[in-house]
Amino acid sequence: TSTAACRTTSSPKRRPKTWAGPVGTWSPTPPVCALAAAVLDIILNYFAIPKFGYIAAGYTTLISYITMALFHMAVSYKLAKEKNIQNKIFSWGKLLLLGIVMILITIFVNLLYRWVALRFLILAAIIIAAFIFKKKIISILYTLKKRE
Repeated sequence: TSTAACRTTSSPKRRPKTWAGPVGTWSPTPPVCALAAAVLDIILNYFAIPKFGYIAAGYTTLISYITMALFHMAVSYKLAKEKNIQNKIFSWGKLLLLGIVMILITIFVNLLYRWVALRFLILAAIIIAAFIFKKKIISILYTLKKRE
């Protein structure tokens, strides 16, 4: 076999892009965001677990993950602005709306926690409706994407 086929085309002077942002940009910020969220989680756990018990660990982790997601989103917007590709990222409003919808679904599911059969019936109805209205849902999503 030819050794030329095994050679890489990248220059040895180029630094590998370990943390990808928009269009492959490199930024040290994502690991810093993750580290900051981990430290926040440890601090929150230190104060919350003795007072509220082990269930507080789940809530503190949720707070840390949300914080990390917001940091990553801010970094993505910054990098996209530098590369002039802001229109490739969802707007803050749509992401906030999506977050609110997910929180409402979570609250609804928690209210139905005791009624397992009812939860599965609702889930089955949602899945069936998604299959029935698949084309309509896809066209709505496509229209939303075009507006951005």
